[in-house]
Amino acid sequence: MKVAGNGRVQLHMGASLQPSYLLNTDAYVLSDDYKGYTKDAQAFRRWNLNVGAEAFISYGVGNIRWELGPQVRYQIFSTYKNSYPLKENMLNYGIRIGITKTIR
Repeated sequence: MKVAGNGRVQLHMGASLQPSYLLNTDAYVLSDDYKGYTKDAQAFRRWNLNVGAEAFISYGVGNIRWELGPQVRYQIFSTYKNSYPLKENMLNYGIRIGITKTIR
């Protein structure tokens, strides 16, 4: 959503709700006694839900817009199923760098 700006420079903000599906569960997880690792594919949650937010500045030159700004993404449910003793909700920070071109 454009928040401010009319010409070349604009400020945009965005939010998203992103479902995700885990294709490969071939990873090691921390064991119940916290002393080692085990391979337990049943501990992973296949479906998850993420929310994201971003704000970026765009600069237009002709029909091309350059975009730059911060992003944050949070995983709603734990990576592991409720039966697993550890909880992990990933939080990612990033920088949006983009180029968009108007096609007419």
